[in-house]
Amino acid sequence: MLDPTTCRVHVEKEIGSVRADILLDFSDALILIENKIYAEETPEQICRYARWLRVTQGARKTALLFLTLEGKEAISAGSEDYFRISYQRDIIPWLLACRNEVVSARVRDTLEQYVNAVDFLMGGSDMTTYDREVIEFLARKENIADALEVYRHVPEVKRKLKSDYWKDCRERLEELLRSERPEGWTIRETGDVETPNSTIQLTQNVLPSGVRCFSFALDVDKDRISVGILFSEQELPWSKEVKDLASELEKDGFKREKQWWVGWVEVENMGDDDFYLRMAENPAKVVQRTVGPLWQLFNKHRSEISKINEGLSSAKS
Repeated sequence: MLDPTTCRVHVEKEIGSVRADILLDFSDALILIENKIYAEETPEQICRYARWLRVTQGARKTALLFLTLEGKEAISAGSEDYFRISYQRDIIPWLLACRNEVVSARVRDTLEQYVNAVDFLMGGSDMTTYDREVIEFLARKENIADALEVYRHVPEVKRKLKSDYWKDCRERLEELLRSERPEGWTIRETGDVETPNSTIQLTQNVLPSGVRCFSFALDVDKDRISVGILFSEQELPWSKEVKDLASELEKDGFKREKQWWVGWVEVENMGDDDFYLRMAENPAKVVQRTVGPLWQLFNKHRSEISKINEGLSSAKS
């Protein structure tokens, strides 16, 4: 067993005409490590390291290690003996074992950052230490049945949270209408949260039957939730008032879509796992993040939309 208290670590150690990446100099051993990530070996590089160790070792034991991402063979070793080691098979498990023994949080964080850096070099940048540990835990024979059962129910859990979200948005809008009582406005719902282009609309209920009108809408398009001002007839030319309103909305960050929308802006995305975590933790906050911008838009432009709709109603008559 080597005594670590006697070890001196040299980095970029000059050895004749080459430099050794890492040299561990113990009282009774010499360990030379050549670290190759992407760089190529120089001619006879490993041979020269081996010869240097034989000349320098004296009575000490020696080891020559060739470190690469996946443990490939050295092409400059000739007939010299050396050990192949890899980041994948040797370094990462060793670092994780060290991390579990370390008391200092700062040192643990440094070790984890190094592991994640190696993951990046190996093309696994999305796999963190935490991810690996969760996978290893769930893959154990005593946990795999429960893991699969949870996985089977995940789609239904997501559907429930999305349905609750949609229902809560409507209920919140109904509360606001009852509280502030804007004359002549009601709620109209088309479809549900699972149906593309479904909407919850604040629309005027005093217009004659059959009149196409503008409304304030909460819209679901796949997993994207948007709020904006919607028109129910795509073929009708926009009046000057509508065009002016669209320009004003653009200044506030809304996007114009001539086919249906005077202006819309995305407020939520149900495709992100973060949405479901937030819905489970604080659904009222998620709903307010959606309904708040719609209600603010409604209060700001309600009178303009009322006048535009009245014009359409007069033209229909």
